[in-house]
Amino acid sequence: MRGVVPILSDPGFDTERLQARPLDEQDEALFCDLYTDAGTMRHIAAPMSAGRAAGRFRSVLTSMRASAPERVFLALHARSRGDSLGLCGIARFDAPRERAEIGIILKPCARGQGLAREALSGLVSSTFARHAIREVWVAYAPANTPFERLAIGLGFSPCEDHAAFEAHTGKHARSIDRCDWNSRQTANQRGTDHVEGIEHSGSAGARRRAAWSG
Repeated sequence: MRGVVPILSDPGFDTERLQARPLDEQDEALFCDLYTDAGTMRHIAAPMSAGRAAGRFRSVLTSMRASAPERVFLALHARSRGDSLGLCGIARFDAPRERAEIGIILKPCARGQGLAREALSGLVSSTFARHAIREVWVAYAPANTPFERLAIGLGFSPCEDHAAFEAHTGKHARSIDRCDWNSRQTANQRGTDHVEGIEHSGSAGARRRAAWSG
């Protein structure tokens, strides 16, 4: 298919609180609950009927099991209890520009806990690690300000063609390239190491002061 990069099966990824694994038959209830819920779909598309959602689920599974799948759907589960929390994945590839569109969708019970940031960050890192692309991007409704804040917080900036894309689709588009993402992850890790070093130094100092006092 012209303009599409076939991709290998994606094994998923783990974060501190989440496990993302390839969609399978046991995820049908999760998939249908998400795509039939008006509140969840309000910034995505019109909610599906139960029958249409079930049919779409079967179609997704079939496409993922092709010899050269062209998209990735991952089910998100809580690592601690195994609860089903949502979906994420790669929606499409743009071969000429070496980029991929990614997205997440969470159940109401999974919102407001920082899990969206954790899921999207894990998805970006996993996508760059496993696929030969230069850039990932997200599309979202202008009214979806929580997602926009999330994307900006992770370093996404307006795509070069965002004006044309918005005029054509009515959605905003932001992206981040591999080099920028890797630089941010390195800087974040250095910051974490620095804080841990300060905490360790402070603890050692406290122990020394306690020993001196004794």
